[in-house]
Parts: sequence; C-alpha cells; structure tokens
Amino acid sequence: MPAPAGPTVVAAQTNMFRVNYNHNHVSTTNLFSNVQNVAGDAGIGGVSPNPFDWGLPGISFTSFAGLADPMPRRELDQTYTISDTISWESR
Repeated sequence: MPAPAGPTVVAAQTNMFRVNYNHNHVSTTNLFSNVQNVAGDAGIGGVSPNPFDWGLPGISFTSFAGLADPMPRRELDQTYTISDTISWESR
C-alpha cells in the first residue's frame, strides 16, 4: 500500500470586494442670508445681488480684531470607492 511522501500543503484563498459611498453636505449662512441686503441698503457698492450672499459687511480696525458675519457657503462632497483584495495563504 503506497503512503504519501512529503508535507501536506493546505491553501486558503480569500476574496474581499468592497463598494463604499460617502456623501457630505455642508451649508452655512448668516442671520441676514435670504432675508435682508444690509450692505446694499446701507449704500455700499459692489454687493452681490444673490440673496444667499447677503449679510453684514466686514469691519476692521488697526488695533482691534475685525468684525464680520460668517461667509455663506455650500459644499457637497461625494466619494465612491471600489476595491477588490485577493489573499492567498498556504501552510
């Protein structure tokens, strides 16, 4: 009766396939956005006519910190990721 000669090899294979989706939406406005054009009403030229941009004008002094409303901002980030990993292990 023949007997196996040499070591026995055991192998394991793993496949990981991944799909990821990330959605991030940021919207920042000040108290006057879409409400009142404060800078335009004060007669300051060069003000954006877009109601989203309305707000208090920035004021700065040489010996003090400046005063300003937050700048309106809209941001939308979307990320798609696809990955496939195959690993082979033998013992």
